[in-house]
Amino acid sequence: MIELPPPIEAYKVAELITLTRCGSPICWPMAPYFGDGKIAFATGYVYPSKALNAKRNPRVAVLFSDPTASGRNDSDPITLVQGTAVVSDEDLQHNTERYVDRLQASGMAGIGVMLRVPLTRSLLVGYLCRIWIDVSPQQMVAWQREGPPPPELIAFRPVEFTPGPVSPDFGKVRDWLLRYPRPPS
Repeated sequence: MIELPPPIEAYKVAELITLTRCGSPICWPMAPYFGDGKIAFATGYVYPSKALNAKRNPRVAVLFSDPTASGRNDSDPITLVQGTAVVSDEDLQHNTERYVDRLQASGMAGIGVMLRVPLTRSLLVGYLCRIWIDVSPQQMVAWQREGPPPPELIAFRPVEFTPGPVSPDFGKVRDWLLRYPRPPS
């Protein structure tokens, strides 16, 4: 496991990258939590696809690229952390309490007051019920924003997988919409 540099821990948003069933990377902007040398993410129990991906293939990456609201600036390097994920989805009560504790510790105005109201808690239960993804960093690569990423990060696809130029045929779309059986709501 590697040690994370302090500027990373200032970031309010990071992109969690997992691999889909077919091996394609997919990325979600999420709030990172830091502790014990790990990067943790909480995802809703009702939208678990990123956790399912990480459970199926624990090789994940975390990209720190947007310094907005972090106190950092555009002169900071873009940093990619590659690691191994452990998904915690067995004890939903503990996961929810962990998430609520993090929300309250974040200093978000009013969250503590809202959570003291039983009706509010019951309305938010679907949102507050969480699955945790804890990432143990294994490798880190950083580069300046002005230049290209380092050579080891530049990937390519064989020509047979490269999509050709797309020119939409709006006539086909219009014809399809006229036949669509369900009117928009």
